[in-house]
Amino acid sequence: MKCPNCGAENADSLVECPFCLIVFSQWAKLSLQQDAPRAPAVPGGSAAEPSPRAAPFITRREYAGYLRRIPARMIDGFVMMILFGVTKPALGVPEPALGLLWALNILYFIGLEWSPLRGTLGKKAMGLSVVDVSGGRISFVAANKRFWLMPVWMFWVWIRCAFAYLTGNKAYGASCILEKPFLHDRLAGTLVVKA
Repeated sequence: MKCPNCGAENADSLVECPFCLIVFSQWAKLSLQQDAPRAPAVPGGSAAEPSPRAAPFITRREYAGYLRRIPARMIDGFVMMILFGVTKPALGVPEPALGLLWALNILYFIGLEWSPLRGTLGKKAMGLSVVDVSGGRISFVAANKRFWLMPVWMFWVWIRCAFAYLTGNKAYGASCILEKPFLHDRLAGTLVVKA
């Protein structure tokens, strides 16, 4: 299905466009309302012309930005410190315990985002959910993609910010941080939205 707003090609099963966020059913209703002839203002007069079509920005949910995602990540870091501090002595893992830390990270982030909870404890505390592009629960594969693509996104932000610094284009640098959805979410087919 081609998006009527941005022209992006989307799967027929999607409810909204992952690129411009319009909800297809609401776009169709709005288009029908705008195309319908209006009743005459004066009995016996001619019908009023429909107003020019404006491209509506209709969303079911709002993307989460940095102001919610950074505190959520800080809460997750605190939870990870507690989990690591409790499990390391309980399992008797010798120093350095980087393998245990990686295993806990994988279980925590992938497991909770894939679960019916739809997000880590930090995300839930900040009122966020991780969903697929149709608004449903993400699959195990999507949760894995999201976890492993996070370093790719971080590298992408670093490159774009470095380019912005070297060229003096501060607007470009700000856009790499403020874009929504983030690159790893786009590549994994997921969204972080306000619940």
